[in-house]
Amino acid sequence: GDVPSEHWLALNRPYGNVDRHSVLLSWSGTMFEYLMPMLLLDTYPNSLLDAATREAVEVQREYGASRGVPWGISESAFADLDLNRTYQYKAFGVPGLGLKRGLEEELVVAPYATLLALAVDPISAIQNLERLSQSGMEDGYGYFEAIDFSRQRQRAGDRGVLVRAYMAHHQAMGFLAIDNLLTQNMMRKRFHADPRVKSTEPLLMNGSLSRHPYTKDLPRHDHQHAWYRQALRRQLANSTLHIRQHPKPNSSRMGGTTLW
Repeated sequence: GDVPSEHWLALNRPYGNVDRHSVLLSWSGTMFEYLMPMLLLDTYPNSLLDAATREAVEVQREYGASRGVPWGISESAFADLDLNRTYQYKAFGVPGLGLKRGLEEELVVAPYATLLALAVDPISAIQNLERLSQSGMEDGYGYFEAIDFSRQRQRAGDRGVLVRAYMAHHQAMGFLAIDNLLTQNMMRKRFHADPRVKSTEPLLMNGSLSRHPYTKDLPRHDHQHAWYRQALRRQLANSTLHIRQHPKPNSSRMGGTTLW
């Protein structure tokens, strides 16, 4: 059956401390998990999502500085080839941001992660892109997929092995991020013009959790004022469009949905 909108208010939000930062935790601590939704979804000042994205970018920047490399870690291809000489792919993240173990064991920087950060800190992002260009990451078709600092070109050579590939979905995210920066978030405006999206905007206004401890899951509803819960329920209940969908996954991790 359909899940009532009140379920959103009952979800726990796990988060913790990274140095002086209070962060909303993700599974693998990737830039993708925090910033990809911002390509199409608005953020609101002092909201949970706004705070989460800003803290995540700051933690990514500081982690890159602590490791002596450009920042911007996300899921990407890395410098490991299979028998067909095809780059392998997986999620890389920042320890402390992710619940996944072993994130500190590998260090792979992907330029598209910095492009996503244009929505949060454009000046720092542009400076980091310039640093990536100086590292040989830029070619005639734009930025390569990644640079793998877990490996090096030669035993006594420079750190990092370039992943000389271009992944269409990462390139597309970068183009959308640049477009939003140059057009005052036009892609977001187009997406929110759809009444189905507009009717759920109150979910994006979820209040900030900055006044609560960050060492464990919050008790349910502690971060929600009664007026907010009532307004959210009223807005969603009064929506004239009730879209139902049935996901249809398959074994290749790709799938589709049926809407009615």
